[in-house]
Formats: sequence, C-alpha cells, structure tokens
Amino acid sequence: MNRVQQMLFSYLAEKNAKYYPYKTFIVDEEKRCTFEAFCRRTNALARGLLSRGLKAGDRVAVLNHNALENVETFFGVMKAGGIAVPINVRLTASEVGEILRDADPSLILAGKDYLDRIPDPEKKGRQVFGIQEEGHPFSVYESLIQGFSTERIECETDDDETAMLIYTSGTTGK
Repeated sequence: MNRVQQMLFSYLAEKNAKYYPYKTFIVDEEKRCTFEAFCRRTNALARGLLSRGLKAGDRVAVLNHNALENVETFFGVMKAGGIAVPINVRLTASEVGEILRDADPSLILAGKDYLDRIPDPEKKGRQVFGIQEEGHPFSVYESLIQGFSTERIECETDDDETAMLIYTSGTTGK
C-alpha cells in the first residue's frame, strides 16, 4: 500500500483486515462480518461495479435502511473510484427523484422497501439493483459480488477526490 492509499478512506478497512483479520467489524441484526471478510467483499464489489461500467467519478446512489450492504457499498464504490450517494429513506419519492436528477447516478442500489421511490428506474444508462433478493424485478445486489476476485483492487484516485456526495436539507429546504 503506497502512502496515498494509506490516507484514502476506502483503505481503512483493508488496513484493519491486515492487523485484525478475524475481529468483528460490523454487526447487522444476525449478520456479523470480520474485517477480512468485509475487505474481501468490498474488493469483489468494486470489481463487480467496474464490470457494470462504473468509471472514476461516476456516482452510485444507495437507498436502504441501515444495513451492512450500505457500508459495503460505500467502501466498494470508493475502491472502484466512484462516488457514493447515500439517500435518506425518510425522503418522499419526489425528494428522492430530485436527488437522483441532481446526482445523476449510473447505478442505484435500493432495499426492496424503497424501490418504488425511484422515478423512471429504466432511464437509459441507469442500472438498478435490489439489495434484498426477493420481490423485485431488478438485478440482485449479490450479483455484483459473487464470482468476482476478492483480491485487493488498485484504484487510480487521489487523496483529494470526492468520496461521497451527501444531500441534506439544512435550514433552507432543498
């Protein structure tokens, strides 16, 4: 790991995987994930996103309740050189639509309870993935991980590039 990568947010989990591979990193209801497992899954996810055409600087929106997959997505997107766009699940479909129009993500990952808030899911060039496996017509999140190498991925990013784009209403509305 070169000096710049040591400073990138996306490599923090990898550093911990090296020193504490079997320590629990995340607990999500009944799911537990070690630093090593998390690192391997985010490497595979980064490769899966790249295989779907993600390019450096592309945005990936995430609309889901608090879940392990959200954190995996944030790290996987950053490892692939993309920009993660978390969207608050408390927003209305109209508000989600405004964020999607502004952020213009190339991929959207959404929990099954939030897929109906995505306006125009078949918009040309946009890919939608359902995080839970059942009950939706979209590609499944796990298809972005399964079958891809879990080896460390090298990304051409600088330490001053955007990692996340976070929308807030602040005190002035939109």
